[in-house]
Amino acid sequence: MKTTFSRAFFPAAMILLATLLLVGASFQMMVKSLMTRQVQKNLQDNCATVAELAAAYYTAGTLSRQDFFVTLSVATEVSGADAVICDSQGRLVLCSDAPMGCQHQGMVIQKDYLNQVLQEGIVSDMGVVQGLYAEPRFVVGMPITDVRSHGSVGVVVLSA
Repeated sequence: MKTTFSRAFFPAAMILLATLLLVGASFQMMVKSLMTRQVQKNLQDNCATVAELAAAYYTAGTLSRQDFFVTLSVATEVSGADAVICDSQGRLVLCSDAPMGCQHQGMVIQKDYLNQVLQEGIVSDMGVVQGLYAEPRFVVGMPITDVRSHGSVGVVVLSA
């Protein structure tokens, strides 16, 4: 003969388990969304810093000097992101992985992505950077603006 407790235990345990699973799944989705937004915000801040740094070196006319390479390498090492600097035509000029000679130098980024960055000012996305990385990455692009003419002289693309 079953008692009232034994009859009610299994349904109550199943309801509790289903509730815990629902709360756990929603918590996981919230944390993933928060982490994604945080990574994109950090990349945007770092991209703005690298773009300002490149604009300052461009204005001074020293974009190809060794100290810019060192500063870029340190900035990307601290941020944990990879930086790619392209000229206004989209040709890769500098890569943070190997600033003194990267296999990607001379590669051209997609024209539609270049135009989108130049028009919108900052573009955040997630996907594959064709020709550079095979795996999907968080990618942020921002134009390098000349202080004197206020025209775009290039593009910085950060990915992590």
